[in-house]
This record gives sequence, structure tokens and C-alpha cells, in this order.
Amino acid sequence: MTLKDQVAIVTGASRGIGRAISVALASQGADIVVAARTEPVPGTIEETAAMVEGLGRRALPVEMNVADEGDVHRTVQAALEHFGRVDILVNNAGTNWARPVKDFEPARWELVLRVNVLGPFYFSKHVIPHMIERGSGHILNISSIAAIRVQPGSSAYSASKAALEALTIGLSNELYPHKVCANAIRLEGTVATPGTTMLLKTGTPDSAMWPPEIMGEAAAFICRQPFPYTGQIRTIAQLRRYLPRIDELLSAVGTSAGD
Repeated sequence: MTLKDQVAIVTGASRGIGRAISVALASQGADIVVAARTEPVPGTIEETAAMVEGLGRRALPVEMNVADEGDVHRTVQAALEHFGRVDILVNNAGTNWARPVKDFEPARWELVLRVNVLGPFYFSKHVIPHMIERGSGHILNISSIAAIRVQPGSSAYSASKAALEALTIGLSNELYPHKVCANAIRLEGTVATPGTTMLLKTGTPDSAMWPPEIMGEAAAFICRQPFPYTGQIRTIAQLRRYLPRIDELLSAVGTSAGD
């Protein structure tokens, strides 16, 4: 499949993985709704939109909060009014807060679940009627190895990603009769993003970090797959077999995606 003239909503698109995915989809012909909220770290939706437009594609920056269903509805409506269609939804926006359960503030736990699970649910709920009407579409959720590999202090994040993968499979089953795809990428490495740097607060060596462009390559590949490519939870290690560019990007920083 080609992405030419398709319209994608990408959440968390102001920086890092979301920006890389936006640019990758635009480079293959898609127009992008650049959705994110304002945060005290480098990167804005306007900067990402300018990068998309620099590739000759159209961009619509929308400041919004994925945990607010009203904002989600407004964003989907803005996409439909501006572009007339939504072909791709990439649920990338996410947050993390590492604490042992005994020290976890309930409000923080709830926030992780609201952003990482309710956000994708809200967006999926609001784009699905349009995709069903068109008889096509692709929902891509960005998950993590934390969904199956739970580290001390990561119970909230791991629970949210496990739930996101369950949502992915549920969506694929429900949407199969309508020829709408739902898949996920299970990221098994640490990506070099402003958010990651703030979270880790350590001098993690560059060789241990993955460039975000890897996720752009992976997302674009999955979004190009035609129906019935659905219900898949793919890792970068699996996808690199089809995407030599991933190994090139990893070699540049001296690391690998494993086997």
C-alpha cells in the first residue's frame, strides 16, 4: 500500500517518537494531524508541523490532551473538517511514573492509565465510525516490552501497556468485518527523546539509546500493510527483518535490536 494522500492523526507528536512517526508518514505521502499537549520539555506541535510541510505535505497542529475526551472529539472533528478524512490513527502519546506500589500516589497511578489506555480508547472510539463508513483504516498503538516484562517500580506503566495490547487485539476482532486494521508496536528499547532524558535523570550513554527514527520506519511499514494485516503485536527486532534502515540507524549509535 501507499500512504500518498492519506491522513494520519499522530498523538504525542510534538517531539521524540511522535515527531519521528509524523515525519516518516509524511515522507511517504501522508498529511498529518500533529496532536499533543504543551509540556515543559523541548518540542512543539508547530515545529513538527513545519517539518511535515517541509516534505511537501499538509499539517494541522492541534494542542490537546489525550486524557480529555472532549479534546479528543474536538481533534477528530478538526481533522475531518480540515482534511475530509482520517485513514490512520497512531496512538503514541504516553507517560510514565516509576514508584513502588506502596509509595505510589493514586492520582499518579490513575494519570498513567488515563494517558496510556483511556487516550487510545477515546481516539479509537471517535475515529472508528468514520473508518467503518469508509470501509478502511488503520489504528496503530505504541506499546512497550514493559507489557510483558515488569520491572520493580514499573507496575503502573506495565499495566497500562498490557491493557493497550489487549485493546489492540479487541479492536482487531471488532473491526475485522469492516476491513479496518488494528496493530501495535511493542518497543523493546529505550528511545532517545526529551521525555526519556527527563524521566531517567541519569547519564545514560548514547550507545544504550535508540534513535526515534527507528519508530518512524516501523510505524510507516505497518501502516502501509493492507487488510487483513491486523491483530499483530510486533517488536522492532521482528520488523528489522523487513527494514534494513533500522539496522543502519542502530549501527550509527553502536547498539542493536536483539533477535
